[in-house]
Amino acid sequence: MLDFSKVQRNTALQVAKGLKNESKTFSIDLDDPTLSNSHILVSGGSGTGKTTLLKSIFAEIPIKSGRALVLDFNLKKISKLYLKNSKYEKSIEWAKKANNINPENYESWYFFAKSLVKLGKRKKAEKILKAYIESYGTKPKIENLLRSLK
Repeated sequence: MLDFSKVQRNTALQVAKGLKNESKTFSIDLDDPTLSNSHILVSGGSGTGKTTLLKSIFAEIPIKSGRALVLDFNLKKISKLYLKNSKYEKSIEWAKKANNINPENYESWYFFAKSLVKLGKRKKAEKILKAYIESYGTKPKIENLLRSLK
């Protein structure tokens, strides 16, 4: 949970983040000439407030020149897009990346297995789906795809 009630409006970006009733603050002076560039990386799990933080940053700092670019990658959506466009090897690549980040999410496993099926690798797809069920339990979409392979 992010708390922006303590944000001070000045050239240095002040961000307060609350962690279990404890407040921690840090600041980044984007005008500091000792910084090699003004890139900021914001990362965190789903629902941790990354987008809220970025919206707050852009509200506080007027962009006078150049551009602000926000990259938000949902890896399983990338996998799904490649699957939809019949780029099965790419779909598998991005599904694996999504699995590495969040192995409990069934959708990336589903896209992985579905792409394998499209490539004619039904046995491998079946093995992947069974591994998911063994590790994380069943999901209707996973079960339906597994049944269709038999």
